[in-house]
Amino acid sequence: MSLNKKLPLIITKGNILFPNFVTSLGFKKEYLSEDFIKNFQNSDLNVIITSSFEEDNFEKTREQKKSLKKLKILEYGTFASVGNIVEKEDTINIFFNGLKRVKIVDFIEKSPGNFLAEFTDLKDVNVDSNKSLELKGKIRNLILQRMNQLKLRSDNMEPLFQAPAGAFSDSIANILHLTNAEKFELISENNVEKRLEILLDNLQTSLQVNEDIARDINTRVREKFTKQQKEFYLREQLKAIREELDEMSGEENDIKTLKKRAEQNPYPENIKSKILKEIGRLENTPNSAPEAGIIRTYLDWIMNVPWWQKDNEKIDIVKAKKILDEDHYGLEEPKKRIIEYLAVKQNNPDSKGAIISLIGPPGTGKTSLSKSIARALDRKFIKISLGGIKDESEIRGHRRTYIASMPGKIIQAMRKAGATNPVILLDEIDKMSTDFRGDPASAMLEVLDYEQNSKFQDHYLEEEYDLSNVFFLATANYVKDIPEPLYDRLEKIEITSYTELEKTEIAKKFLVPRVINETNLKTKNFKIDDDTLKFIIRHYTMEAGVRQLHRTLEKIARGILVMSLDGELKSNGVYKINKKHVVKLLGKIIFNYTKKEDVPQIGTVNGLAWTAYGGDILPIEVTLFPGKGNLILTGQIKDVMKESASIAYSYIKSNYKKFDIKADLKDNKNIFKDFDVHVHSPDGATPKDGPSAGVTFTTSLISALRRIPVSEKIGMTGEITLRGKILPIGGLREKSISAYRSGLESIYIPKENLRDIDTLPKEITKNLKIIPVATFDELYRRLKKDHRI
Repeated sequence: MSLNKKLPLIITKGNILFPNFVTSLGFKKEYLSEDFIKNFQNSDLNVIITSSFEEDNFEKTREQKKSLKKLKILEYGTFASVGNIVEKEDTINIFFNGLKRVKIVDFIEKSPGNFLAEFTDLKDVNVDSNKSLELKGKIRNLILQRMNQLKLRSDNMEPLFQAPAGAFSDSIANILHLTNAEKFELISENNVEKRLEILLDNLQTSLQVNEDIARDINTRVREKFTKQQKEFYLREQLKAIREELDEMSGEENDIKTLKKRAEQNPYPENIKSKILKEIGRLENTPNSAPEAGIIRTYLDWIMNVPWWQKDNEKIDIVKAKKILDEDHYGLEEPKKRIIEYLAVKQNNPDSKGAIISLIGPPGTGKTSLSKSIARALDRKFIKISLGGIKDESEIRGHRRTYIASMPGKIIQAMRKAGATNPVILLDEIDKMSTDFRGDPASAMLEVLDYEQNSKFQDHYLEEEYDLSNVFFLATANYVKDIPEPLYDRLEKIEITSYTELEKTEIAKKFLVPRVINETNLKTKNFKIDDDTLKFIIRHYTMEAGVRQLHRTLEKIARGILVMSLDGELKSNGVYKINKKHVVKLLGKIIFNYTKKEDVPQIGTVNGLAWTAYGGDILPIEVTLFPGKGNLILTGQIKDVMKESASIAYSYIKSNYKKFDIKADLKDNKNIFKDFDVHVHSPDGATPKDGPSAGVTFTTSLISALRRIPVSEKIGMTGEITLRGKILPIGGLREKSISAYRSGLESIYIPKENLRDIDTLPKEITKNLKIIPVATFDELYRRLKKDHRI
């Protein structure tokens, strides 16, 4: 019968646990058997820990024979107690406290991956011998001398130095970087003297290697430094020899060229002085030094930014009008304002004028109009995109002290233009924002103020730059997003959304020819009439500008091109595009506009609405039913519009007799107290707001209360007050066009909006009857007179 002890056996992948040390081992749950896990549920468990010779042997052990040779594990290990157990999702971490060395006599595999070791204790010998104490002292002194090199702290080492020689050797083994072979040798050795000799030898060898590496590095650094000194000395000698022979190197020739440029060109005196100073610095700086590259880059910028160059400006008002009309259809008001500005410039060239800002929805021609202005002035055109800029340095430039610094966008644009008087477009000036890096909008104040921009300071150039001859233009989508100080410096020109009529003309005159040119189709093959263009605009685009229309026409042209190349369409034939072809090429209708009713309806009146994409009619529906006098509003009606409906109902209740409304009905019921009124705006998914539906609410309420229909051929717009006054509204142009498109014959508008009649297209004023009214009483009388109600 064996007298050896038995305990669970843990086989690690090359890890050695020494006595007097605590370690954590992680186990993947997928490799652990239920028996293995159950063993560790006992908090008083002790185990034997050893290591395999190969790192992947742990998984192989299940299929190998149960012998030490076949499993290739150490015959020696550590007796350890089990500490804390931390269980995670797919792993178990177990802390072990090494207590003493053991020799593994044999082991068995109780279940896959669950081993039981038979072992005997391996007691230390020569623990307190004179030699052990001597070796311990040598190791202690060596560690104290090289504490920093070993990356150890003296306060942590003092308790270790006081430990017995055996515990001391195991602790040192734990903190030194040892190979697996050295660890295996130490764990199998119970002679303390031999363990200390192994550790001392390892410590001396590793420290000597570190010293050799450090010495080698120092030698190489000194050699490199000496080489640089030698090169510098030889270069200076070579320079002196070339001066004697009147020869120059490429670098010296460059410097001579820079000096010649600085002397011959008419730079301002302060700039010339700055350039010559920087050339002097470059001359005294070794070409290999990083500073040389920085100086060269600075000289490249300061010498190539235009200081005196100027384009010969030729302002011809007749030519300018012709260019603007050639490039753009409509936009009469913006064109008029631009021509006025150019007229002043022609009459007084020294006039600074204002900074023109073109404000309008995307795709309405702001950028292309700016290009036309540059063409009319015969100046170079540069565009600076400001959208998303948050850093002030993007405008003013980065200081030269920063790595990879460069001038701001303004100076970059000036260099690109190559003249001091280009047309610079500041695109999307409303899209700048502010953060911790500064406020770019504040930096723009200096650029756009003619009182200041003659002395514009760019951080990179470090010299004043004159921007007073630049023709600045700005574009923005939303006025409210332009910073107030900037807004105050801009001459605002509003560009409204294009009407359906304007889009049709733009498509005929500009977009269709451009599409034909881009696809290389023959003009005779691509025919499209006005009705088809309107069909495309109404049902396949919904935008303020014409970008989507351009893309849609391109898609149609590509479809025709494919049909032509496939043989479906003869290459020399004429393809006249109609609505059927459009649906075939573009797919089903995407958008629909609101159409008027076919017959008059009780409680239904056509209002007029403005949208970012133009305008539309906005039917208002009213119905009554028994209730308690409540006013119910539905159809995504927002706060201002709700107030308009409430005002309209209150106005009617206080003036119901003049509108022929019978308040008292049969059975002692009152139409205002015993009936609920439900007001609805169709297209309930679309939010609606604004005060201009006031007269529409009032008319539809009267129609419902009197039970008489209102003509489906009329529309109306205007804000109403409690006293019945009709106040002016905005967007008359878009609203009147939408009324004409929807088939209305006449519209009622506030009298004060007569001032906007001249903005309406001639086709609208010719075919749509526009009736101005000042009060609702007047509106009601006109409705009765014209038999509309």
